[in-house]
Amino acid sequence: MIILNDDKLLNYYIKKHEIETLFDTDMKQHMTLVQYDRGEDILVAGDSMPYFFLIVEGKAKIFRTLENGKSVLLRFTRPLSELGSLELLHEKRIVDSEVQSIYGVTAIRIPFEDLEEVTKHDVTFLRYIVSRLSTKLETASKAASLNASYPFKNRFASYLISLTRIDSVQRIDEINFDKLTDLATFLGTSYRHLNRVIQTFEKEGMIVKKDKKFIILDYQKLEDLAGGYYE
Repeated sequence: MIILNDDKLLNYYIKKHEIETLFDTDMKQHMTLVQYDRGEDILVAGDSMPYFFLIVEGKAKIFRTLENGKSVLLRFTRPLSELGSLELLHEKRIVDSEVQSIYGVTAIRIPFEDLEEVTKHDVTFLRYIVSRLSTKLETASKAASLNASYPFKNRFASYLISLTRIDSVQRIDEINFDKLTDLATFLGTSYRHLNRVIQTFEKEGMIVKKDKKFIILDYQKLEDLAGGYYE
């Protein structure tokens, strides 16, 4: 993680995402712009969380590591989104899920201590937090429904689409992975079944697996197959 001491860039993101409208008070003096490299941890489960984050660029994945050491996907998050809305309501702010940058993430962070002091009577910000908590609950419900109601091929298509959409218009066409066995666990299936679905997608011209990456060939077919999105 690096701190970007760039007031002009900070102003750009504040204006781009209309962040000033989230508060009744000018919070800029409490904001710091930070940047995470591809694959870098933003939050680690079990750590204390001293900052509230607003993601203004890039995409992150949120997942949970189980007691057996295996990880399961919860959702993806992209601009404008926040990390810390739930922790804001707890006295002990301990991270319960892992958050990791996918393509590189730029975020505005605000110390919880400052945020609490300045916004304790800020109706606009409190409404924003309630709205975001509602959205997260809806997203979690959709993800649970997706995992329970759709065959794995639909869920895998949903995963690929959610992962490749950086924002509403930008997409990437290559997805890197380390091990298919880990990816299978991450998505809640067996390695053998994941491999079968990958081969089916390749035969139908949707993707190509080359070395340790998937190359997307047909977004439309994937979107038609997807049962929903992990975001």
